[in-house]
Amino acid sequence: LQAREALVQGLQCNQDNPFLLQALGMLDQAQGNLGRAMRRFEQALSVDPRHAASWVAKGQLEERLRRPDRARNSYLEATRVAPNNYFAWQCLAVLEARDGSAAVARQLFRNCVDVNPDNAAVWQAWGVMELKEGMVEEAREYLQR
Repeated sequence: LQAREALVQGLQCNQDNPFLLQALGMLDQAQGNLGRAMRRFEQALSVDPRHAASWVAKGQLEERLRRPDRARNSYLEATRVAPNNYFAWQCLAVLEARDGSAAVARQLFRNCVDVNPDNAAVWQAWGVMELKEGMVEEAREYLQR
């Protein structure tokens, strides 16, 4: 409750702050109010279409709502507006892997590690995908990083 109150007070001072809108959307999502969360993310993006964190948050919510095409579009937009956002690349890669597009996912994981080669979560996600694909040696290499 205190977090929500603080964010709402912040918005009263600056109603066009995409960071506050996205944070409220995340809080709404965590509390199960998915419709309101989506509206917050969309409001943040109408204020600042280059706010990559809101594109990623929207993509994650679209996945939760079982709308992979919309999620993909959100993640792609995040990578377009912020090509160095490794988390956007990672989310997109995991989505593609889940949808059975391992070759596409591999390229996206490569993009991700080009941006942030030391991120263990990326290497783990890539390794898990390779293991599921039967690529044991590659999986071992990635999981040991």
